[in-house]
Amino acid sequence: MKEHTIQRIRAALSELPATGRRERAELDDLNLIVLSDYHRGRGNRADNFRPCKRIYHAALGYYLLLDDRLCLL
Repeated sequence: MKEHTIQRIRAALSELPATGRRERAELDDLNLIVLSDYHRGRGNRADNFRPCKRIYHAALGYYLLLDDRLCLL
């Protein structure tokens, strides 16, 4: 990995405590939905995920109603 890339990653990670949100929870009590942001697509013509947009939004609404937590990687 190039040095400037490593420096950018290090700088971004050092900002996490200031911008991120921490919560304590018991794993047995936590309903957590984990998605990679790569699976959301960009909405352009090359986006293979675009046909699934309505289903994705419906799933997010469903999880919201269940009071689940969403974690985007």
